[in-house]
Amino acid sequence: MKALSRKTALLLSAAAGCGGSPAAAHHSWSAEYDVSRSTYIMGTVTRVLLRNPHSSVVLSVRTENGRHERWIVEWGSPQRLRERGITAQTLRAGDELLVTGNPHRDAEVRSLRALSVRRSSDGVELGGERPTGR
Repeated sequence: MKALSRKTALLLSAAAGCGGSPAAAHHSWSAEYDVSRSTYIMGTVTRVLLRNPHSSVVLSVRTENGRHERWIVEWGSPQRLRERGITAQTLRAGDELLVTGNPHRDAEVRSLRALSVRRSSDGVELGGERPTGR
């Protein structure tokens, strides 16, 4: 049997290491969101997506002129949310939420990084991300 060259062995090792696990690192919150500002929205849950690296909640937000806008609220990872007791059953379509968060850097993008999420029906605070976190 022929021995592998050092270069081939290194390439195979690197390739094997890349395919087996999901990437743990990702962008910082400040890359997409203005962490120096916060705002709030109130809307109706239309969808909850618990996925890595960030879970998200899709809200239908009624504007001052009566139209509805689709907003995305980025939240923590599914693991972080589970540690807080938040699962796929915690929020349902139709739930009203008051969300305080950092606005997206692009004002045309209707998205917030969640700092505080409160369900209106019972006042339960569901948490958010630390203001200085990733």
